[in-house]
Parts: sequence; C-alpha cells; structure tokens
Amino acid sequence: MILRKSHQPKNCDMTEPTILCPKCTTEIRLTESLAAPLIAATRQQFEQQLAQKDQDIAQREQDLREQQKQLQAAQRSLEEQIAQQVAAQLHTERQRIISEESQKAKQAAANELDSKTRELAELNDVLKERDAKLAEAQQAQAELIKNNANLTMPSAN
Repeated sequence: MILRKSHQPKNCDMTEPTILCPKCTTEIRLTESLAAPLIAATRQQFEQQLAQKDQDIAQREQDLREQQKQLQAAQRSLEEQIAQQVAAQLHTERQRIISEESQKAKQAAANELDSKTRELAELNDVLKERDAKLAEAQQAQAELIKNNANLTMPSAN
C-alpha cells in the first residue's frame, strides 16, 4: 500500500476518501487514519533496525579493538622471543669466539714455549760444547804448563 500526503488544505474535502464512525458519526479521513499507524510502525521498525545496526557496529568496533590488543600483545611477545633468541645466539657466538680465541692463544703459547724450549736446548748444547772445548783447552793448557814446568826444572838441576 502506498501512502501519499495530500497537498490540499485540511478543510478541503475534494477527493480524499472518508469514513463515518458508526458510534459518533465523525468523518475520518482514510489517509490519516491508515497512514499514522503504518508510519509509526515503519518508523519504529527502522529505528529498531538502526539501533540494531548501531549495536552491531559498536560490537564490531569492540571486537576489532580486542583483536588489535591481542595482536599487539602477540607482537610484543614475538619481539621478546626474538630478542631472547638473539641474545642467546649472541651469547653462544661470543662463547664460541672466546673458546676459539682462547684455544688459539693456548696453541700460540704452547708453540712459543716449544720454540723457547728447543732454543734453550740448542743453547745448552752449544754451552756444553763450549764447556767441553774449554775443558779441553784448560787441560791442554795445564799439560802445556806442566810440560813447560818439567822442561824448566831439569835445566835447573
């Protein structure tokens, strides 16, 4: 049913259908009497739909805010996990480097110690050779002095 407002003044009875009230014989315009409850019902229906949509939108906004909070919490958690993993990897890598460098330093010190030990052994060998040569030279000198002393002694007799 399509309802149209009359653009005629209210006092004008030209073409609007009317009915008479059987009790009081009051003339009632059909358009006003039929349109008012329909308009009120339609208005109420639209207001309910609008309120429901507003409520749905508010609920969606609340859900979105909650999801955003959850995403932010998950992101923070993920960032913390990544930071912990990076710190653990960094610690492990540092320990590995320290271990490697310590091993290299120990190896270098051991090599240097071996080198110095060999050098010391060589110097000891050279010293022993010189001591032996010195002992031979002293022996030879002692024999020479003794021979000279023996030579000078018989001529004094």
